[in-house]
Amino acid sequence: MIDLLDEYVIEISESQKNTILRAALQAPTGDNAQCWDVSFEETILKIEHDKQRANHILNDNCLASLLSLGTVVESINIAALELGFSTIVQYSLDDKNLALWATIIFKNTNNASEEDLNEALYKRETNRNNYKRKRIPSELLDKLKSFAKDLNIKISEKYPLSRDMFWYLHLCEHYIWYNREVFMDTTYWIRFSQKQRLELRDGFGLKNIKLKSFEGLLVKLFRKSEFCAKLAWVFILRFKIWIDSFLVLRNTGSFLIFSAKASEDIDVVNTGRTMFRAWTSLNKIGYGVQPLTVASLLPFNLAKSGKLRDCPQNFHDEFTKSRGYFKQCFSLEDNDKVIWMLRTGPAKPLSEKARTLRRPLKK
Repeated sequence: MIDLLDEYVIEISESQKNTILRAALQAPTGDNAQCWDVSFEETILKIEHDKQRANHILNDNCLASLLSLGTVVESINIAALELGFSTIVQYSLDDKNLALWATIIFKNTNNASEEDLNEALYKRETNRNNYKRKRIPSELLDKLKSFAKDLNIKISEKYPLSRDMFWYLHLCEHYIWYNREVFMDTTYWIRFSQKQRLELRDGFGLKNIKLKSFEGLLVKLFRKSEFCAKLAWVFILRFKIWIDSFLVLRNTGSFLIFSAKASEDIDVVNTGRTMFRAWTSLNKIGYGVQPLTVASLLPFNLAKSGKLRDCPQNFHDEFTKSRGYFKQCFSLEDNDKVIWMLRTGPAKPLSEKARTLRRPLKK
C-alpha cells in the first residue's frame, strides 16, 4: 500500500467517487475491450487489470495494457484536479499476472486546473476519417511538450512525412487484415448490429471503422473461412486498403510520435498518460485523433523483446527498419525509442452511432 497514507487520506463523497470512476471509464483501451476494473476501497482507488479481456496478439508482453493504464491514470488525474484533488499513484507492475496494477490516493489541493479538460473527457473519440491539412497550434503543442517532458517523454511532430515513412504506414494498415491471428482477435470486438452495440457497450461498431453493413457481412464470412479471406485479399482487399489508407494519410494535419530514452514499464505507462493528454486536448479544439498503434508499438516491442509473435517475415523486416524511418523523418536522437504514434487534424466529430460506448459502473 502507498506510503504516507495518513497524510493523504481525505473525505471523498459518493458523488465525487462516481465522477472519478466515470472519468476512468472514458480512457481508451485496445479494441475498446475495457480491460480495467476501477473501484474505491474507502478513499483508495484500485485499478485492476482484466487479463482475459486484454488477451490479444497485439497486446504481446502487455505493452498495450501498459499504454492503456497510462490513459486511465491520466483520465483520473484530470477528473480529480477538477474536483480539487491531487493524486499520488503507486504502480504494481512486477507481476502482471496479478490483477492489481495501480493504486491511487487523493489529497486536497489549492492548485487550479491550468486547462479544463474534464468536459473533453466525455467527448474524446477515435476518428478514422479524413482531416483538414492544418498543423497543431504552436501554443498547444508547446504545452503538450512541457507536460511530456515532466514525465520523461518526448513529443515530435511532422507533416508531410518522408516517402519511406509514408509507405511504411501504408504497409502497417495491411497488418490487421493480412495476419490471420491479428484479424481474428481484432474482429472479435466488432459489434455488427446496433442492438449488439447497445447491449454489450464495448468493442466498436461498423460505423466506427467506416464499414458498411454488407462489408460487415464479408468480415463475418472471412472470420468463418480463411480461404475466402485469402481469396479476397488477392483480388480486391489489399487494393482497397491501399486506396483507403492513402486518402486517410494524405488528409492529415500532423503526425505525432511519443518517444522515451528508456523502455521500462513506467516509460510505456507515461507514454499512455502523455498520449491521452494530447488526445483529449486535441479533441477539445475540434481536432480528430487516430492512434497508429501497429506502426509504433510493434517495432518497440520487437526492439524490447527481440521477437514478435506470429509475425510474417516481410512485416518483421519492415518493423525492424522502421527505427530508421522514424529517426530520419522526425529527426530523433540515437537513443529515442518510439512507443506510440497518432495522426491528427481538424475534423468533423463522429456521429453518435459511430462513437464507442462504455460499460456501466460496477455497483
